Amino acid sequence: MSTVAIFGAGGGVGAQVARELARADDVTTLCLYDINADALQAEAMDAINVAEKYRAGSLEVKTQVLDMKNEDAVAAAVTAAKADVLVQAAIPFSWYRISRTLPPDVWKNVFLEGRLGPWLPLFTLLPLKLMRGRKLAGVDTPTVQISLPDCVNPVLSGVGLEPTCGAGNTDSVTAVLKARAAKKLGVPTRDLTVRMVAHHFHSGFMRSPAQNDELETYPWWFRVYAAGVDVTDQFTSDAFLTEWRAHFPHQRPLYAASSAAKNTLRILRDDPTITHVVAPGGLAGGVDCRLTSKGAVPVWHPELPEAAALELLRKAGEGDGIAGYDADGGARMTERAHAALVKYIGYDCPVMRPDEIEVRAEELVAKLNEAAAKVAA
Repeated sequence: MSTVAIFGAGGGVGAQVARELARADDVTTLCLYDINADALQAEAMDAINVAEKYRAGSLEVKTQVLDMKNEDAVAAAVTAAKADVLVQAAIPFSWYRISRTLPPDVWKNVFLEGRLGPWLPLFTLLPLKLMRGRKLAGVDTPTVQISLPDCVNPVLSGVGLEPTCGAGNTDSVTAVLKARAAKKLGVPTRDLTVRMVAHHFHSGFMRSPAQNDELETYPWWFRVYAAGVDVTDQFTSDAFLTEWRAHFPHQRPLYAASSAAKNTLRILRDDPTITHVVAPGGLAGGVDCRLTSKGAVPVWHPELPEAAALELLRKAGEGDGIAGYDADGGARMTERAHAALVKYIGYDCPVMRPDEIEVRAEELVAKLNEAAAKVAA
């Protein structure tokens, strides 16, 4: 009997996580939290209906309207849930909403030059609140943190509030590679093993118009094995990469949600089978890992030892506009990313300091609203 608490359950990804976990007999109670009461009730009913149709055992679904900016309220929710795993899926202002708020010409330049790094306060605010709430509750419940984990989790780790892992992003890159490789070889996916070290930048690269040679600047690493034989060379051509990118999902919550559900169930089941995990233990990217209730343990490949893998992830992170992280959790923007936000919306933040996250998030929202108001006028 296991309980999972999902924060941000009324959003697209959080709701899908609830539906995925509703299928699993391992999970006997879902505690769902969101600030939107109507969305919360609708998604709770979806989970109940999924459980009724797919599982033998019953599922109890509890709901609570929750403002995650209130750390005391978050702590009380964590205490009351007595969950075995927490899932953090809440975000105050999504990447897709940013793209719809800015004028198209401004958005294009901001995306190409600024990338994701400068927007980090918006992605970090609610994860920070959850982890502070967990600390106030006096528990260390395993936590799967979904909001841009490659970039957010290293910040949280720097302030001693490290989630167990993230989900989505490069886990989806790995899954699509495995599916396309299996099709090319004419074998079941279960006969293939994929090993990968990659960053959120690469999931963005997969669905962007960027050229394939951008991987030379922001590298990744992978290996494909068929029945234990290394067949990677069959999947390194530009033609295969173009095909791989063509099948990568665009704005489909199921991919991130199924990754989060997988990681949650691995933790609940103490399943140490190696799998690709995003940001385990606060790492800035996705690596092979063993996940259990005791935590996340990366598994390094002999061809790419730990130091080399971490340097690869640091370099790839520059593609998302982040030059690196300080010991205290500060995230340093690349010069190009910082300059882009100054130029296009007047937001000047070369280093995101953890103690400034809330103020910086409010500033970014104000800048976005200013840009939207100019268009409306």
